[in-house]
Amino acid sequence: SGVLEALDYACVNDFSCMRTSISAYAAGALVALVGRNEGGKTLSRSTVDAVLDNFPIYFDPAGFTGLSYAMVLPIARRVATMAISDANKKIMLQHDKLVDSLVTGLLLDDDNHRRGQDGADRFQEVCAGVLHELALYGPGASVLREHKPTMDALRVLAESGTKASRERAAGALFELDEEARAAAALELQWQPHEAAPAALQLQPPSPPPSPYASPARRGASKYVGVEASTARGSSPRACRRTHRLRSGGFCR
Repeated sequence: SGVLEALDYACVNDFSCMRTSISAYAAGALVALVGRNEGGKTLSRSTVDAVLDNFPIYFDPAGFTGLSYAMVLPIARRVATMAISDANKKIMLQHDKLVDSLVTGLLLDDDNHRRGQDGADRFQEVCAGVLHELALYGPGASVLREHKPTMDALRVLAESGTKASRERAAGALFELDEEARAAAALELQWQPHEAAPAALQLQPPSPPPSPYASPARRGASKYVGVEASTARGSSPRACRRTHRLRSGGFCR
């Protein structure tokens, strides 16, 4: 008890220890605890901002160049975890460095100092996955459509990235292409009629049972009520009367 409040306090006040801000570490702990929540306890704006403020500095050639991807990947995964929740996406989209940082994280520029390093492919896949998550979110899709560098990067990534990156880039581009989505929805609407098995299309409907058929063919269920009523002590005459009423006949 009190752990979430203490971590929130650290994110808001941004203390420093040995010239290192502890807000990013506190935000990482909060993301691990409640980062996927849609309701109840969710991430505050200060927590989301602390994660996103810390994310771009790893692409700055002037600093952190010696860090391996084993140390950088957890930062990207925090962003990916936050992007699962729509409640977080709403805050994330208001951060001015989010989209540019994700595009940089795709490592498509030849002059990117992290391109080709061990773990770079996995880092690219994580950033591509975040863009895909944003594309699945209505307001996020609107932001990405209007950001030309993102659209250009996704088209390049869909042709040149790793297998997982290509799939995520193609998925994001599909969500961002309104015409393609409308055509797919129309095709899906007609698909059940076109894809029906031939055996079902050619098979005639089963005819109703003939009223003149034998009791065995009509089924014995009509007589179950008579036997059950007799077993409960009803008179045979009452049973016959009930049977005639159920069968559409008349009684005297």
